[in-house]
Amino acid sequence: MSERFKVGTVEELSDGQLHSVDAGGTTVIVGLAGGSLCAANNKCPHLGLSLSKGPGGAKFEDGQVTCPWHNSVFELSTGENL
Repeated sequence: MSERFKVGTVEELSDGQLHSVDAGGTTVIVGLAGGSLCAANNKCPHLGLSLSKGPGGAKFEDGQVTCPWHNSVFELSTGENL
């Protein structure tokens, strides 16, 4: 069974920025991708490090997240490594 957590309002989260929020003790990133709000675990699948903080800074454009640690690019809506 899935749990639901309120992490913000549509107005707060649909500004084109990547947001790092707490969802029941798990940090997730939320952003507008393809006209929909999408969320993913705030961990790079390669290194397990934060996708919202790091030496390269948070990068989010056209629904794609760039890892601030090693510049790998992911589609936020699918998790696909581009």
